[in-house]
Amino acid sequence: MHLSGITGHTWRHTVKAGDKFRLWLMSDLHLGASSTNEKRIKEELQEAVDSGARILINGDVIDGILPKDPRYQPSVIVEQLRGKDALINSTIEYVVEFLDPYVHNIDEISDGNHELSVLSHNSGDILDMVVKVLNLKHGTNIKHGSYIGFVTWHFGRLNSTSVISYRGFRSHGYTKSAPVSKGIMEFARNADSIEGVDFQWLGHSHDVTMHPTSKLFPGRNGEPQYKEQWNIRTGSYMMHSEGSYPTRKGMLPKPHGGAGIELTFKADKTAYYYRTRVTK
Repeated sequence: MHLSGITGHTWRHTVKAGDKFRLWLMSDLHLGASSTNEKRIKEELQEAVDSGARILINGDVIDGILPKDPRYQPSVIVEQLRGKDALINSTIEYVVEFLDPYVHNIDEISDGNHELSVLSHNSGDILDMVVKVLNLKHGTNIKHGSYIGFVTWHFGRLNSTSVISYRGFRSHGYTKSAPVSKGIMEFARNADSIEGVDFQWLGHSHDVTMHPTSKLFPGRNGEPQYKEQWNIRTGSYMMHSEGSYPTRKGMLPKPHGGAGIELTFKADKTAYYYRTRVTK
């Protein structure tokens, strides 16, 4: 059964034994917020570009705290956006300029609750406009992802018709701050409904977790096999500066940063496969 409203994006690459394929996963950038650590974001994006990684951003790319929002006060937005009458338009320009240097490595940018809040209360799909402007400006093909969705990479082998795939389920996330469990239960709940993926990836709670599990399944001839599945939650880049929203709400500091996935391709007489490494 096909489901509408959930994106599923696919990319294809050709590799050979010994090649490495890298992904850099980020979420919760909150661009436009005065408490966002933009320096850290730029460092991670540039490191991803330098390593040849493909970049995916899983929601809350923009902060989107607008004047009618009860959390709004002039100090919560960056100086470049203060005093702007067309704040949504100015935010789009700000985010586009911020992402310009890294645009050719970005494959997908997806919705988070902050983008959907702007859409619900201000009738503007701000992230859709950001993606369209970036693509028109640079001739790129960045995908706009829904709040939850699937991502798939197909790898063809040089001089061969064989193809292997790497699949992920991503959701911006629904779990609020979970100081003890770090939101790990959300992965378990998702596992009841999601199958056939090599990793789950969440954001939203601003926690950072990375842990593997093993999935047992029958092989082509019924023989028992298992594969590793990674559960990854990427953090935010919000600083606990004086007057910031997290500080005013009494929230504790959270770890910052994204996560990297590296596939190393192998081949022997009977199989073509990859090894996975996940890093912070």
